[in-house]
Amino acid sequence: MMGCRSVPLFALICCASAFSADWPQWRGPHRDGISVETGLLDSWPAGGPRLIWKTQGLGEGYSAFAVVGDRLFTQGQVGSQEFVLAFDTNTGKQLWKTASGRAFHEGRGNGPRGNGGVGHLPTAVWPPSIDRIVPLMNLASSLAR
Repeated sequence: MMGCRSVPLFALICCASAFSADWPQWRGPHRDGISVETGLLDSWPAGGPRLIWKTQGLGEGYSAFAVVGDRLFTQGQVGSQEFVLAFDTNTGKQLWKTASGRAFHEGRGNGPRGNGGVGHLPTAVWPPSIDRIVPLMNLASSLAR
């Protein structure tokens, strides 16, 4: 199954510019899917939420997002390589993209399936990899440690 993942990031309305809470891992700060934010909408406005930005070229995969401060992190797969990518939540500009492991191919869909997270050390993000390699990356750059 080959495809190009296009991500309309209207969800950022909830986690970037309008609200300030971080969502540093899958299902949020406590991994329970519960936001502690107040003042959230009870329903979407007619026509849906306002699109803040969108991007293309993430490749294949099913990775979720982690948001800390003004950075959004996710994973994708292009060709024979998986990548971790960082974006500016205000502009959608890709800040960096770095290889994180070999590609994952199988009949139900290709690409990364997990979600890394931003840990207690504010300088690290870790993506799960098919190779079971867990690199730590500097949040400000694509430098893996």
